Amino acid sequence: MICLLAALVVTACSAEKTDQHYYDRAVELVEQGEMRAAVIELKNALSKNPNNPQARWFLGKIHLEDGRAAEAEKELLRARELGVVDDTVLPFLARAMLAQGKTAELLKMDPGKLSARPLAQLLSVQAAALISGQKLDEATDKVNWALAVQPDAVEAITEKARIVLARGDADNSRSILEALLQQQGDYAPSWSLLGDLERSQGRLEEAESAYGKAIERWRNNTADYLKRAVVRVDLKKYNQAQEDIDLIKLRLPKYFEVHYLQGLVHFHQQRYPEAKEAFEFSVAQNKDFLPAQFYLGATLLELGNINQADIYLSGFHRDNPNSVAGRMLLAQIRHTEGRFDEVVKLVQPVVSSDIADINAINLLANAYIQLAQVKQAIGLYRKALSLQPESAGAHLRLAAALLLDGDTATAVEQLNGALALDPTDQSAYGLLVQHYAKQKEWETAEKISADNLERNPEAAKAHSIAGELHLAAGRIEAAKAEFAKVAELSDGDVFANQNLAAIAIAAGDAESAEQKYEVVLAKQPDHLDTLMKLAFLYEKQGREADMISRLNQAVKTNPNAVEPRTALARYHLSKGQPQQVAVVLGELLQTQSDNPSILDVLGRSKLALGEGANARSTLMGLVRAQPRSAEAHFLLSQAHALLGDERAMRVALKRAVELDANHFKARLQLGQAALTDRDLPLAETHLKVLKAVASDNPAVMRLEAALAQASGDSDKALALYQQVFGSTSETLDMLSVARQKWVMGESDASLAMQAEWLTAHPGDLTARLALASAYYSAGRLDDAATQYDEVLKQSRDNPLALNNLAWQIRDQDSERALEYAERASRLAPDSIDISDTLSVLLIKRGDYDRAARISDRILSRAPEKALFLYHRAMIDAAAGNRQAALKILKDLLQGEAGFTERADAEALLLKLQTGS
Repeated sequence: MICLLAALVVTACSAEKTDQHYYDRAVELVEQGEMRAAVIELKNALSKNPNNPQARWFLGKIHLEDGRAAEAEKELLRARELGVVDDTVLPFLARAMLAQGKTAELLKMDPGKLSARPLAQLLSVQAAALISGQKLDEATDKVNWALAVQPDAVEAITEKARIVLARGDADNSRSILEALLQQQGDYAPSWSLLGDLERSQGRLEEAESAYGKAIERWRNNTADYLKRAVVRVDLKKYNQAQEDIDLIKLRLPKYFEVHYLQGLVHFHQQRYPEAKEAFEFSVAQNKDFLPAQFYLGATLLELGNINQADIYLSGFHRDNPNSVAGRMLLAQIRHTEGRFDEVVKLVQPVVSSDIADINAINLLANAYIQLAQVKQAIGLYRKALSLQPESAGAHLRLAAALLLDGDTATAVEQLNGALALDPTDQSAYGLLVQHYAKQKEWETAEKISADNLERNPEAAKAHSIAGELHLAAGRIEAAKAEFAKVAELSDGDVFANQNLAAIAIAAGDAESAEQKYEVVLAKQPDHLDTLMKLAFLYEKQGREADMISRLNQAVKTNPNAVEPRTALARYHLSKGQPQQVAVVLGELLQTQSDNPSILDVLGRSKLALGEGANARSTLMGLVRAQPRSAEAHFLLSQAHALLGDERAMRVALKRAVELDANHFKARLQLGQAALTDRDLPLAETHLKVLKAVASDNPAVMRLEAALAQASGDSDKALALYQQVFGSTSETLDMLSVARQKWVMGESDASLAMQAEWLTAHPGDLTARLALASAYYSAGRLDDAATQYDEVLKQSRDNPLALNNLAWQIRDQDSERALEYAERASRLAPDSIDISDTLSVLLIKRGDYDRAARISDRILSRAPEKALFLYHRAMIDAAAGNRQAALKILKDLLQGEAGFTERADAEALLLKLQTGS
């Protein structure tokens, strides 16, 4: 038994694998191309013997070939420490340093006593480092040294070709490489350099082939896989490019450039969401890699995310201002935003350069058209035509600009030139017909249209042009026939069906119009303009639910579109639901926060909500976006008014009428302000403009009546108020007549008129409260109380009725009066008038502290109002604060201003002074 155990032990020991065994196995695996397995075996060897120099060196070499330069450097340095000679280590160590960008350390490497071949290899690597730093003379010295010690050194000859190429002599570089590859065709970097040369000369097929040969000779050559993938993308060989990309991802899963290439493949295949993801990953890995920034911006632009595209393309342009592509894409964004002056700044340098970029010329010309600088546009379109004399489009664009400039004769020549080049060009036909129709030269227009139909009988656009001409000439049935033909030739044609719908609407046939819009939507369910037209049709018909449904459909299918959201927002405003506006606008509040339409409707909602500060902030943005919009300045004035900023309000109103003298609301408010200021001549000036604009408008007539009253012409004022009331039959206008009669001494007639109104309108609480106040002023206190009681029967929690009734009965029934005042204060806590009533009634209760606290709050908001100051003096006097009360009353009564309780204030002062 003991012998058996001994035998087993001996067998186990003899079967244990040594580090040499693992090393030998690694060599075999490398010869078979199994690099990963070889690495495992070498690590096994080093696990057995960490000081195995051969295993260290071999592992470093494999790491280098696999692109793991840092790991390679570590193993090679350790191998050198363990005694591996410099001839074997230094060439590979130099390559590892070059791959890591350790140029300074690489150039300090001492060749020492290297033999010829290793020395040539080291010098060649150092030359490569110098070339990358544009130190070509020093690199040449290294190459010459290498070739001196070994004339056939493939590495040195390759770097020599690289230097020649860097100096701009591509032909000589090619000659060197071709001669080298005929003699020594197995050196992968030579093929890689040839690929670079071919690519630089636009010979993409040859470049792809050269990179392929480099890869065949060095399978782990990731750099050449990347280069070949780029070339394959340029060649539109997307499937083959994807094969290279997939292989690179296995080796370098987070490398920014491979994800950039992946994005390019997706981008060119119009798979924009996938492209966006790839480019975003690339940028995240290397935020300074400009190509990924550019294409991420371009992708976002394709996806309609203009704001995000702007961020990346603006950054790209900032860092690379000489990129024509960057300027052009950013200019497209600025063009979409309507910032045409920015388009000019971006594109003008491109057009002024030696680059004959037709797209840049046309974009710049269009920007000048939008800026009303037509002559500059014409010059550019002429330049484009000189570059493309056989382009019908070039003739057409020039013609359109000439028409804008009034040079119709030359424009017609250009249009005829376009048609001579392309007899099917419907845009040219359209402009010609439109031109003659505008000149009322119907016969010529008809002849051109007929010629178009004869030449292009199956062209839907030809029939559209004919239909438009018939519409302009008032031939409705003929127009319908042509548009029907368009619909027949082009199923779901937007233009034809929308025109047929418009004709039906004009004829009062809403049902047919709806059917035409539905034809378009059956083909294009997300067609924004048609959805909006159908929604507006429903609005005219009073079909609110259908209108909202279509607007919601437009929002869902066009989430970045402003028009449907702002239409929904305006609907909610019209229904008194301003809080819904921000909800409807949704993410556009962030992505299109400077859009004028959004700022307009959002600002109106903030005004309706009484959010003065938010309204002002929003509407200041609107004014910045539309500085010459009278309506924008008017809306801003309303925000200032909400905040109590009278001066700023008037400044904004004045700016509004400067921009639009006939802006009704701004002019009306300025007239009312002038009347308040007793500036009657200015009020008269505003009234004159308003009457010229809308003489029969009730608001204008009210202003005229108020001006007549202020001017002392009571009879005219009464006549005008009566005229307004006769046209509106509104409560406020009835009350204006009643008040005017009152001030003219006809109090009985005034009271009778109000009572008669209430007989016909018993639920009119505004009128009833006004009558109660009038009864109180007339000394008919019981009648006043009766009216207040009636208000409270209909509206138990009416704070105004509670307050006024409390004040009226304060002496007869102080407890009930205080109860009413407390309720009124709870219902309207922000009303200082109601708070004032409560503070006075608390005096009768003897609750002086609470009365004083309420008075403090009132005076913090209205510190100079005489009535409130008198009531504070009452509180102080009742509380025993005689000196405080005396000071208030003396200061108050020194002035000339009158207030309703001045006599009572004088009596209180006398009482305090005499101590009676």
